Amino acid sequence: FPASEIGTANRAKIAAARELAAPLTTKVMELGLANKSAEATAVLMKEAGPATAKWLVAVEENIAFQEANNKKQYEQAVADYQEARNLLIMTNVISMALAILLGWLITRSITTALGAEPAEVADLAQRVAAGDLSLSIALERGDETSLLAHLKAMQDSLSGIVTGVRQNAESVAIASAQISQGNHDLSARTEE
Repeated sequence: FPASEIGTANRAKIAAARELAAPLTTKVMELGLANKSAEATAVLMKEAGPATAKWLVAVEENIAFQEANNKKQYEQAVADYQEARNLLIMTNVISMALAILLGWLITRSITTALGAEPAEVADLAQRVAAGDLSLSIALERGDETSLLAHLKAMQDSLSGIVTGVRQNAESVAIASAQISQGNHDLSARTEE
């Protein structure tokens, strides 16, 4: 990532301290290698040591800044994670509630369209189809459009037709009996 303003300033401070301390450290090493221990010690104590200390202070300041920045980024990442987790949980709970609500609404609309439970409507339809018109079909108040309401209307219509056929059959039977009696009377008069 590109450095922030503070990070850039820290890097510049480290580079400046290094540019000051590195040649002095090299000078101390050269004097030491040349067996000039007294001069090396004097340069180390008076110039190289304080310059190196400033360099280390600049490095430590940058490390402290980076650690603080890392801690802040970590805390922000944890907060983002918790927010995303809570959002996901809330979304799942809402989705489940909507699924349950939609399932209930669909079931209710199907039951309303049928007028009763599907198994009950199927059983009543089979019994009417088998010719059992004696069963009682109970409707909800104001139910005129459900499948069960139409099944009841069909049952009532079939009952009316069967009743009409019975009455007509009885009328035909009575008329046949009367015709038979009439034929019998005619036959008796003819014999007389």
